[in-house]
Amino acid sequence: MINHNNTTAVGIKERFGALGGIATALTMVLGALLMIIGSKLRIEVKPVPFTGQTMSVLLIALTMNPLRAFGSVFLWICMGALGIPVFASSVVSSSALVGPTAGYIFGMLAAVTVGSWLNQHAMHAVCQWLGGKWGASQQRAQWMGSVAIGLVSDTLILSCGWAYLSTFMGPYQAWLVGVAPYLMWDLVKILTTSVVVSSYGLRHKLSQF
Repeated sequence: MINHNNTTAVGIKERFGALGGIATALTMVLGALLMIIGSKLRIEVKPVPFTGQTMSVLLIALTMNPLRAFGSVFLWICMGALGIPVFASSVVSSSALVGPTAGYIFGMLAAVTVGSWLNQHAMHAVCQWLGGKWGASQQRAQWMGSVAIGLVSDTLILSCGWAYLSTFMGPYQAWLVGVAPYLMWDLVKILTTSVVVSSYGLRHKLSQF
């Protein structure tokens, strides 16, 4: 005898599974578009131009689970590998993946994955500790936790970028050219993105999508 209840339950599960897969794919596409926008956002200031890539990486890490976060940046990299002009560099996108700045690009993939994992598995504990230890409000605790994740993510990006750039010009020169000039701007981006995410509750709103 056929158990109609079990059949119905399986059908509903399959439908929700399919919808979940579609939602994941759409989220990855949106994340890749966000990376493109961040890459093309460029404000000419001295000595180093302002770009939005770090903000895009942190925003994705703070609002998506690790799978979707990884998929978003991986899709962005794949688009570049196909020659689509998605990176900040003016050179052909596929060339950027083997050029001096390739370490930063792949560092973003590592950073967004680690940052998302920390956001999913450590943020709650950090907020509870900050609230209990220092009496911080939930919003302030989330902001501080987001800043910490941003610092970890940015350290990964700069470390990967510096390590690969060092093979072209040596460790010291790579630090002077590829790390030191970006430290101030990256801190500004981390603080700004963390304020936006914590103030508007994006971490919870977008993670439910």
